[in-house]
Amino acid sequence: MTDDTWLQHAGATCLGPSDILSQLISRYASSAAKDSSFADKRALRQTIEEIAMLRRVNKQLRERNTHLLSQLQEYEAREY
Repeated sequence: MTDDTWLQHAGATCLGPSDILSQLISRYASSAAKDSSFADKRALRQTIEEIAMLRRVNKQLRERNTHLLSQLQEYEAREY
């Protein structure tokens, strides 16, 4: 993945300006990315990628849970 591609992908999963992922992307994109807490840009990039991946998996699991709950409710409605 190119920097632009994964930044766009990660940016799509941001929840808002106070979101940790938004803050990490902003820090990476700014010249302040060299601050002491993230001296290694690779480590920061990996952190951003991991958070984006976890968000994607979490979203998929929430959608699956919603679908299963809907099926359960349909089944219970038929039983009564």
